[in-house]
Amino acid sequence: MPALLCGLLLALALPAAALEGRRLALVVGNSDYAAAAPLPNAARDARDMAEALDRLGFEVTLLTDTDGAGFEAALDRVAAAAEGAESAVFYFSGHGFQLGGVNYLVPVDARLDDRVAIEREAIRLDKVIARLQHRSRQTIVLLDACRNDPLPPSVSAGLRAGLAQPETGTGTFIAFATQPNNITFDGTGSNSPFTAALLDHIETPAIPVSELMIRVRNDVARATLGRQTPWDQSSLSANFAFNPAPLQVSAPATANRSQRGELDYDFVAALPAERRRDFLGLMERSGVEVDLERLARRLLEAGEADAFVIAGLAPEARRALLDEAAEAGVDVPLAAVAEGLTARGTVDYFLLAAMAAPERARAVDAARAFGLTVEEERLQLAMLAPQPGAPLPRIDPSPEPAPPDDPFAHLVPQRLSPVIPERRRITGVHVEEEEPAPDNLAVAVQEELARLNCYRMAIDGDFGPGSQGALRAFFTERGEPVPAALDPTEEIWRLLRQFDEQICPDPPAPRQPVSQPPRTGSPQTPQQTVQEPSPPEPQGGGPIVVRDPRAIRRN
Repeated sequence: MPALLCGLLLALALPAAALEGRRLALVVGNSDYAAAAPLPNAARDARDMAEALDRLGFEVTLLTDTDGAGFEAALDRVAAAAEGAESAVFYFSGHGFQLGGVNYLVPVDARLDDRVAIEREAIRLDKVIARLQHRSRQTIVLLDACRNDPLPPSVSAGLRAGLAQPETGTGTFIAFATQPNNITFDGTGSNSPFTAALLDHIETPAIPVSELMIRVRNDVARATLGRQTPWDQSSLSANFAFNPAPLQVSAPATANRSQRGELDYDFVAALPAERRRDFLGLMERSGVEVDLERLARRLLEAGEADAFVIAGLAPEARRALLDEAAEAGVDVPLAAVAEGLTARGTVDYFLLAAMAAPERARAVDAARAFGLTVEEERLQLAMLAPQPGAPLPRIDPSPEPAPPDDPFAHLVPQRLSPVIPERRRITGVHVEEEEPAPDNLAVAVQEELARLNCYRMAIDGDFGPGSQGALRAFFTERGEPVPAALDPTEEIWRLLRQFDEQICPDPPAPRQPVSQPPRTGSPQTPQQTVQEPSPPEPQGGGPIVVRDPRAIRRN
């Protein structure tokens, strides 16, 4: 461990040129099309991307509004120069489409009047990749295409939108501005949403291209309200970073700790948030174990809450930290934590429930746009639980003792206490309970509903419409949203057990039957008198008993 950390710290001081070999880039942006709709941002996107790659040490060939011949000639030059290079990047912004499962990029002079002209005028993406690809180098392809369909209606009829998933060899990474068979947006700013997000993150030190795409994907989904989700496919056998130079930081304290095999958490906590994230990424990729919970608590002591660190915690540790932050008055950026969890492919219902309604709605939309499933029932149950910093009611099992001379001491009820005992504390949708859940949850839920005066039928374990109606009545009387599925789950059982008071009101007393007057005109029919039922027992003194009103006697 000490040798590894020392090696990492030495790497922090090395310039990028010492860490990487020769790197080339072909950047193409076509805006001014002869036959297809113009794309205002495409050429500007390419120029901005070329400048960023140039700053990162790439040998850049930039083409804007190029025709087919110019494209082919530039591709020949870059492919020849790439021999012996460590990596090659191809960026294209402009019109693209698929035909028969093959992707085509459109030069500005292409007219594409028929399907025969397509093979002659358009550039096949698979051939571009084949020219740049080699097993000895990494090939990165960035495609900001498919803003709309460039083909005339006579040609595009029956074709699928967007680009198709291509076949590639080893050592290739392809990033699309949106998922296969979908279109992208040109954007209202100076760059398209996809290229704008790339430019925001491409110069981040030491970030692998796979993690870069997670950040880009989140930014684009947020900018397009979930309508566009960037997509990538990779056959890389090693990490690739556009900016391979790690952070330039002085770390004498870390070096001293490394001699003892420790990471200096004070040093890491003192870094700015963005640099801390990159440093932690470097540690992870180098195999250095970082105790994120320890780091999060160190930050909390300094009055800071790092969303990136909190998102990396285990669920129970994250919830405990949120409780502690609320008690300490430290503001936690819950939306940023939810974004970090979404990027990790995780949904934390407790976190969503603790967010304000507008933030929660945006976080749920972002998670669903990312392809995650957000279960409405689990979210509603989590929202019923007390949240960090909120007062937590409980039933104190020890009533206050009455004075010795109080003749009604045995009637003192249990009282409400402002604190909840640890064994009954709710944490998100999980309840820490000493008593295990019963084997027959249907019977147990019926018993709890009957105890709360919401269920008055036979306790038989048949959780049908009557039982579901009782559960619905419980939520309605509590003024809470009714879950979509009314099933006897462990979460429902534990929720019902929190309440000791009667939740549902008593049913109305049965109406008294009215005695019918004797019939006239039918002497041969004996008169019948309906026996009135006895009045119901007083409430609270036992079950209501009504005699059978069908009992009759003859005169």
